[in-house]
Amino acid sequence: MLRNLILLIFVTLVISVKADIPPPPDFTLTSVDGVTYNLYSELEKGKTVALIFFGVNCGTCQEAVPTIELVWQRDAQLGEKGWVWAIETGGVSNEQIEEFMQTYGATYVFFRAEYGDSVLSEQYGYNINYTPQYYVICSDLSYKTSSLENISEIFKGCSGINIESVENQDVAIEIQDNNIFVTGVQLEKQSKVTVIDMLGRVVIQTTSNNSENQIVLEKPAMPGLYILTMHFIDGKVVSKKIMITN
Repeated sequence: MLRNLILLIFVTLVISVKADIPPPPDFTLTSVDGVTYNLYSELEKGKTVALIFFGVNCGTCQEAVPTIELVWQRDAQLGEKGWVWAIETGGVSNEQIEEFMQTYGATYVFFRAEYGDSVLSEQYGYNINYTPQYYVICSDLSYKTSSLENISEIFKGCSGINIESVENQDVAIEIQDNNIFVTGVQLEKQSKVTVIDMLGRVVIQTTSNNSENQIVLEKPAMPGLYILTMHFIDGKVVSKKIMITN
């Protein structure tokens, strides 16, 4: 009996810890090539994103390029299945980053950041205070820190989630009065619907089996950004950002 009690306490603690894990911080950056990317927009498309926080003068970062390049070409398939985003944290110029790319043969996507940028901060970002650091973010908003050696394995694990893009699933969301209306061709299948706020708290969780291709949810009381995720019975997952203004 004591053993069962200990097991119950352990499981409860694990569930509590998972429930308190916030989603990955969203951010928008412009690459050294002049293209602007938003993290959550790419996750909504079903992409996996590997974040590489590095410095151009970091020897370990330089040595890591061949391994990361392999993830970019083989696992991310040059942007078809996902992204490898390298974020330089030292505030150097785009020209210095381009020189790094040419010297070490890196072809994935590079950005520059500097001290004070939200993506690096502890409060709003990834709390980057040394390099290199690696994160892999899945389309269902789960994410892990990683060693260089494990990036490929985690990346491929994300791809196995079978995320479908919102566009391909033809899912539309409309907010009217106190309700959220979700419509789409996949919604005749049984699905689990979850809405979380930006602190990772579940504010709505329900199961739907609606033959009319529509789910009606009560609108969260507090304004802000929310993530709506639908897990379908066939294993597909769709995530969508919702902005509640009032």
